Formats: sequence, C-alpha cells, structure tokens
Amino acid sequence: MLYVNPGSAGPRRFKLPVTVAELVIAGNAVAARIVELDRA
Repeated sequence: MLYVNPGSAGPRRFKLPVTVAELVIAGNAVAARIVELDRA
C-alpha cells in the first residue's frame, strides 16, 4: 500500500507551495514525486 499526499493545486494557503503529485507505475515498480507548480 502506498499513500501519496500531493499537497494542493488550489489557491495558496499559508506559505505552503502549490503542488501536485506524479505517480508512475511500471510493472511492479511504483514511484511518486511531488511537483511544485509555478506561481505565474
């Protein structure tokens, strides 16, 4: 079991970055990474 908390891609709250998660599944391997979005 893998839990991934991608953060929030919605309006900025507090001073946390705006982020999403990328989950890559290849065969039996699972990798997750958090991607910070530009604030432009």
